[in-house]
This record gives sequence, C-alpha cells and structure tokens, in this order.
Amino acid sequence: MARKGTWLVLAVLVLVLALGVAVLGAVLYLTIETPVKEESFLFFSLEGELPEEVPDDSLAWLLGKRPLSVREVLDALEKASEDERIAGVILDVGFPDIGLGKVQEIRSALEAYRAKTQKPVYAYGEMLTDATYYLALAADEIYMPPQGYLLLDGFRTEVPFYRRFLNWLNIVPELIQVEEYKNTADIFMRETMSEAHREATTAVLDDLYGQLVRVIAARWGFEEADAAVLVDQGPYFGRPALDAGLVTDLLYQDEFEAHVLEAQGKDPESDELEIIGIHKYLKGHSAWGEEKIAIVVAEGVIVLGENSEDPILGKRMGSDTIAEAFRDIRSDGSIRGVLFRIESPGGSGLASDIVWRETQLLRNAGIPVVASMSDVAASGGYYIAMGSTTIVAQPATLTGSIGVINGKFVTDGFWREWLRINHESIQRGENANLFSSLTRFSEAQAEKMHKDTWDFYWQFADKVAQGRGMTRDEVDAVARGRVWSGERAFRNGLVDALGGYDEALALLRKEANLADDVELRHLIYPKGKSFLERLAELVAPRPQLTLEDLTDPDRMIPYLREPTLLLAPVAEIR
Repeated sequence: MARKGTWLVLAVLVLVLALGVAVLGAVLYLTIETPVKEESFLFFSLEGELPEEVPDDSLAWLLGKRPLSVREVLDALEKASEDERIAGVILDVGFPDIGLGKVQEIRSALEAYRAKTQKPVYAYGEMLTDATYYLALAADEIYMPPQGYLLLDGFRTEVPFYRRFLNWLNIVPELIQVEEYKNTADIFMRETMSEAHREATTAVLDDLYGQLVRVIAARWGFEEADAAVLVDQGPYFGRPALDAGLVTDLLYQDEFEAHVLEAQGKDPESDELEIIGIHKYLKGHSAWGEEKIAIVVAEGVIVLGENSEDPILGKRMGSDTIAEAFRDIRSDGSIRGVLFRIESPGGSGLASDIVWRETQLLRNAGIPVVASMSDVAASGGYYIAMGSTTIVAQPATLTGSIGVINGKFVTDGFWREWLRINHESIQRGENANLFSSLTRFSEAQAEKMHKDTWDFYWQFADKVAQGRGMTRDEVDAVARGRVWSGERAFRNGLVDALGGYDEALALLRKEANLADDVELRHLIYPKGKSFLERLAELVAPRPQLTLEDLTDPDRMIPYLREPTLLLAPVAEIR
C-alpha cells in the first residue's frame, strides 16, 4: 500500500512538472517575437467565433483552443500599417460567427490600412454571405473559385413564437412587458407578431439592407438603385457574379496565390507566397505607452455574480466581475480613462444597475468612460452603457430596447399532466408564492407586478434622460422597449457617435486630455484567470442533474427567478 502511495505521489509530481514546463514553454512562445520575412502578407482567416477579447491564457495556447479576437485583428492591422516588411493583407473569408457591427469594425480597420499604406488588400472566399461579402468589399480585389457561390440575397429574420408549444406543455406564461415594443415577451405570450414588433423589426432590416446596398454601390461605382436590383436578383454562382461586376475575377486557390505573386513582380514557378498569421505576427507585441487606459470588455447575457459560460445562454457577464474591474481601475490611481466595450443583449435588471453605478463612481472620480458598442448592446446592454460620458456604436449595432420584462412561467400543469408529479405547499405571508412557478398571480399580485415593472421602467428612462441630457418624455418617445439600429439610435440621440474602437479611443483621448501623439498602454479587464484556475476548471467534476432538480421547479428555471429582466428581442438576422 505504501509503495502504491509513493508511486501515486511521484506520478502527480511528474505531471505537475510536465505541465509547468509546457506552460513555461507557452509563456516563452507568447513573449518571443516571431521573425517576419520581407514582403510578407498579413494573413487572417475568419472562421467561427470572433470574441471581443481573449484572455492572455497560456493554457488556451497550449491546448490550441484560442480563437482570434476582434481586438487582435485590429491590433494586427494597426501594427502592419507601420511595418515595412508587410506587403499587404490577405483576407480568407470563411463563415465567421459575427454580426454586422463587428463586420463594420473590421471593414473600417481594413480601409484605414489601405488609406495609410497604399498597399493591397486581397479577399478570397469560396462562399460569401451577405455579411462576409460586406466585409470583403473593403478589399482592393475580391476573388472566388469558378464554382464559388455569392449568397448575396439581402437580410431576413425568422422569429419563433412558442405560445402554442407552451399551451401543449400546460405551461402558462404570465409576463408583463413595458412597453409595446418590448417583444421578448411576445415570443412566449403570442402566436404571431404584433404590429409594434413588425414595425421595429422592419425598420432594423431596412437600415441594414440600406447600409449593404450603399456599400456595394460605392465599391463598384453603381447607382444605389442598381445595387439594390443586384441584391434582389441574387444569389450568384461564380460566373454570374463576375458578369454582374460583383467580384474581381474567378480564380482557384493556386491561381489566386500565383496572381498575388505576379502582382509583387515575382515568379509563381520559383517563388513562394510569404504569409504570416495574426497570432504569430502579434507574438511579443505589447504597447508600453506613457499613459495607461483600461479596456473593459463586457460580453454576454448580464447576470448577478461572476463571469461564466453557460451551455444554454453562452457567455454570461457577471455584475460582480465587471464591478470589481471598475473598482480596481478606480483604486489604481494611474489609469486615465476607460474604454467600455459592450456586446450584450441584456439580462438581469439588478445586475445591470450594479454595473451602471460603477460607471458613475468612475466618472465621479474624474475618470472618463467611453462606451463602444459591438454587434448588440441593447436593453441591459444599453443600461450599462448609458452612464458613460460618451457612447459610440456602429451603424449596424442593435441597441436601445429601453424597456422591462417581468413575470414568471407557471409550470404546475406541466408537472401534474406530463410528469404526474403533484406539489403541495404551505406558506406564511400573502406574497410568499409571488415568484413560485406553481401558482398564477392573484389579482392583487398581478397589479403589484404591473406597478413594479412600470416603476423600474421609469427609473430606467430617468437614468437615460440624466445621461443623455433629455427629458423623460423625450426618452419615452424613443424607448418603450424598441430596438434600434445604431444608425437610427444616433439620430434619436441615444448614442453620441458612429464608429468603433478607433473612434471611441479618439474620444477617450480627448476626454482624458491625452494628446494624439501620446503612446497609450492598454490594460485589459477583467483580467484572465491564472493557469491553475483554468486547469482546475478543466478537471473539476461537472454538476449532474438529479431527481431533486427534476422535481423542484425553482431549480429547473433558475434564469427566470430574476424579478426584472432587461433583455432585448434580438432575433438572428441572416
């Protein structure tokens, strides 16, 4: 037995030593700059997830699970714009999981690179969607294979309505929405779109469609009406796309590479195309500027507690995590300003309010906060932004949705009729069952919930008015739960400027009294988890679903226990 114990200890020590050596290697790999050959092309392939920020995590590098981030793409293009070794940029367009806000962000960076360097940007894609074609239009030349497919056909959204399904399950949605445009509740309460829902969604699609048409027209020199006709006649295979003047040429991958070499004055038969990926290009790159600013990334559904990942909701932005980041910044004493990057459809009203309060404390401490909205910053996402000194959004950002949802789903019929499980309850206190999923609201409870929901709405609206310099009535006219494109939100006074990181950073410099030529050091918050914390997450046992979970309605619907939800009705637009 003692011998077995000794071998076990030795095995653990060897494992820890091996992991330590591997992590040290990963750290050295990250900190040693990669040599860049002369006349190399910066190459990046857009495929899958493109998060706002990826923590500087050695374990992720070690496991090969580190995706590109938006920030890395922008940093690489900025660095390349001052690098004489870089001959240009090649964009390999795949199927990135991004919205039009991020597309516009990267488009702007590519256009800035072209304008500053006068070097070529090439785009190549085997199959281009509306969004990825929109991005590729920032390139000097766009190529696809002869049998490639240009899925240029406009935007569409399909909204599911679950009321009949809930009726079939004997689940009763008792939801209060403020107000008529707060359509997240509609998908559970109704079987079809309301007029308000249709109006708001149509307006957003009109804006995004118009932005796409204008970019196509400007890129190829068409009239906007003619560009709209081309969109309406899509999609296109390779030859029709070329005939319509929507791509530069049709080339297979090897022919494309040969073309790039020939444009460099090289021989495709004897020379190789030199490329370097973004991760390698940024290795060892860091900005050690004179002045420090913080970039606080808030990404995911807003919840109380810590940042986390959820198998259903995906990324969850925890109010404790973001609030702690703001407090660290406030206590640092050397950080001149905060760029608050937001990608969120909203979530918990209470969690949103906690984060909003921290932005006010920063401003009271003389630290300016500029909010930069990504694909979505709506409802709770707008709530946490509204306390900033300045708000910046992309024209295609989905924002606004200043409204509230309250209520619950009554599941007693589901337990009794479907699972044959009966619940008995005893209570003391008239409203002890207010948020129980087993009972419907009484008349008095429904009245109370209605009043509480409207009270929260007016508090929300008053804080918008305070931050935006508007009256309550002016806010109400553009609120009532309505989602706006960034383009219309700017016209409505809900955001201050259109743009992305660069525009937000320029505004932050101005508000922090930092000259344009002052080098900035960017500090990313929340800070990434340590190697040991990440390792512990990997080896920690996963929670198992138990019979107790199945028979306790409060455990089965934890996300609906939050009394007030600020969640935008953001449907997928494709």
